[in-house]
Amino acid sequence: MMMLRHRIASTFAREETHDASGPSETVLPYATGEKLVEPDEETERRFQDMREVIPVLRESCVAAYKYWEENGMLGVNSFAELLEKRRSG
Repeated sequence: MMMLRHRIASTFAREETHDASGPSETVLPYATGEKLVEPDEETERRFQDMREVIPVLRESCVAAYKYWEENGMLGVNSFAELLEKRRSG
């Protein structure tokens, strides 16, 4: 019985110090449309980097190129434009 009490107490102690923000709090609002993804400097920079690299890798990374092409990611000038295009259409 004493061992069980110790395990329960340890579990509660871990839960009190554990950061509760998990996928349900960070991803779910975006998945349900409650929040919208907004571009920021970092996301835009990464998008621009990939937008330059993907066409160069067309032959060696066929799946990635095909994904970008089929999803209209090569035909936009910015991540913000891509988001707007997807939201409107």
